[in-house]
Amino acid sequence: MKTDNEIKNEWLKLERKSFKEIEQILQNFTFNEQVMVGSFVAALCGVDYSDLFVENKRQQNTHARWLYWYAIRYMTGETYERISVRTYFDGCRFSGQNIGIGISKMNKMIGTEYEWKRRWKIIKHFIDLKEDPESYHENDFSNPMSMKYKLSLNVPKGMKKNIEVEVKEDK
Repeated sequence: MKTDNEIKNEWLKLERKSFKEIEQILQNFTFNEQVMVGSFVAALCGVDYSDLFVENKRQQNTHARWLYWYAIRYMTGETYERISVRTYFDGCRFSGQNIGIGISKMNKMIGTEYEWKRRWKIIKHFIDLKEDPESYHENDFSNPMSMKYKLSLNVPKGMKKNIEVEVKEDK
């Protein structure tokens, strides 16, 4: 049976591999950033991309839409009105006021709910990769076990000089 650390390391390796693949995609293709972020948000939230742009009152779709607006705001720094124009789709337009309310609600959800915080962290990292594809090297995704560990070894009196400790890192 695997230890907790072995399982955690396997997950971390998968995340690193995923972001390396994303980096390669970002470097090799010209893409519409807004569509790419929208598709990424929709996939993370388990909704269809088109659900981000229609007045569907299902909670899952509404929350995904709020996260999408939140991501667009982070990525562009634009006003709510500009985001309203930018996200107009197939005859459906949300007002700047609605976008502001949605972004505010998502901000609160990210602050209080683990799942939305986790999703936002992934999306934010994805957006940041656009600016600096090498940023995954300096981020929590690549070094989530940044805490220090202290190990103590108690030995009988007078034996300390006979003990040798070697610390090895995983490769």
